[in-house]
Amino acid sequence: MDFEVKDSILEEEKETHIVKIVVSAEEKTHHTNLKMIMLNSSLNHAYTQLEYEKTDCLMKQEELSIRMEALRDAYFHARKKLWNEAPQSVVDIEADLEAQKREFFHIGHHA
Repeated sequence: MDFEVKDSILEEEKETHIVKIVVSAEEKTHHTNLKMIMLNSSLNHAYTQLEYEKTDCLMKQEELSIRMEALRDAYFHARKKLWNEAPQSVVDIEADLEAQKREFFHIGHHA
């Protein structure tokens, strides 16, 4: 095998390896983005719901209701995508969210 062919094969291998690393990193970034959407939209929904319950203004309630619907849609869209790609991540996130909500919202009500 001459050196040019060997160098060409080595270059192809390096490129293939680099592509695999980039795809892997993109997948992790994609999963991280979906997780963040789930976490942020869920917690924002909970805070918005608290604000909704505290207000007597019908216009403010309507605005908050629309916001909660958008947050719910974002959560379930991200959840569906992540479930198809990494179901255990969804299970883990939802367990974390339950624990966070129990901790934050019960403490806030008793303080």
